[in-house]
Amino acid sequence: MTLGEILEAVSDKWLETSTRLSGNKVYRYGVDVLGGSLFYTPAYAIMELGTGNDPKTVLANRVVGVGVHASVMGYVGKRRNRIAEAEGVTKDSLFRKQAMVNFKAITPVQLVVYPIMLGAAQTISGEWDLVAAGYACAIGVGFGSSLAYPFGIVQDRVRRFFGIRPAID
Repeated sequence: MTLGEILEAVSDKWLETSTRLSGNKVYRYGVDVLGGSLFYTPAYAIMELGTGNDPKTVLANRVVGVGVHASVMGYVGKRRNRIAEAEGVTKDSLFRKQAMVNFKAITPVQLVVYPIMLGAAQTISGEWDLVAAGYACAIGVGFGSSLAYPFGIVQDRVRRFFGIRPAID
């Protein structure tokens, strides 16, 4: 068997398995959590370091973030689906309409969750700095809003990879 044949067999098996699992709610939820964590963990770590948070707090916040992603990203994924479907947004829709689906799905969640994450991370790290947290929160929500569109692209690609229909298809 050649390398090409092996890769094709593995690819076929992956597609078969992910297609079979795509109907499982827990699997879909996990894929949305993975997509959110892959996108937001490095983006926010860079932003938090840039706003003056010490590395210990940033690391604590990213650990808290993974836990938060586990609790909210499945909801965000469902919300993206509902908004895109209700507004008839597809991959052929105007950029503005696609961006608004992602903005509406993620920004309200960020407004509530991100300040809580920052407080939890400062508590865990023991490095309280309300000024840095305030800057991080203000910039984080604004930064997060501007990242809503690229987040949607990443989440939809992760979904496709795992055999789940993207929100904007």
